[in-house]
Amino acid sequence: AWHEASFHNAAHGLAELAAAENEAWVNNATGQFASLFQIMAARTSCPYLERLAVIDELLSASQSIPHALAIGALARIGKQEMGIGNGPAQGGPPEAAWRPRTWDDWYACAQAALARLQRAAALPDVDESLARAAVSVAMLLRHKPLRDSVAEFLRAVAGHHPPLRERVWREVDRVVRGERKHWKELPADYVEWLQTV
Repeated sequence: AWHEASFHNAAHGLAELAAAENEAWVNNATGQFASLFQIMAARTSCPYLERLAVIDELLSASQSIPHALAIGALARIGKQEMGIGNGPAQGGPPEAAWRPRTWDDWYACAQAALARLQRAAALPDVDESLARAAVSVAMLLRHKPLRDSVAEFLRAVAGHHPPLRERVWREVDRVVRGERKHWKELPADYVEWLQTV
């Protein structure tokens, strides 16, 4: 999946392996698939917004397993993993790993992922995947350019999946308490807004 030209086929191959696996190791096919959708350090030269075509195809599938894989991959935006992967070991000169050039680029990628997560919140039979995604992205409420989109996703999860409401609101409360007690970086009116999510 390193080369942009082969990303689509390689990602689909990993998704098929992930759908059939029965191991829970971190480096299993599910973990490797999800890691392709980190914004930073994804070990691919394929631009993030182009990678999302694979997610769109999985979300339009009729089964819940591809939906869960897509949601888990999209939730990787909540993980601030920095670093650089190595290029391919063979097959020609390595293409440079794709990275956003500016924070605006990073926010555009995160917004695109959040829009897909919000649509995925209406899917049935993916409660646990949505709960994990809510936990993963809740901290992004602290980023002003993303806060409205994160809040819309969290509200959509709670609205479409009532049993998850408590877990979603716990995550929001964790962000509010962390800001008040530890970080103290956001203005008071911002923290008040967080409490309305």
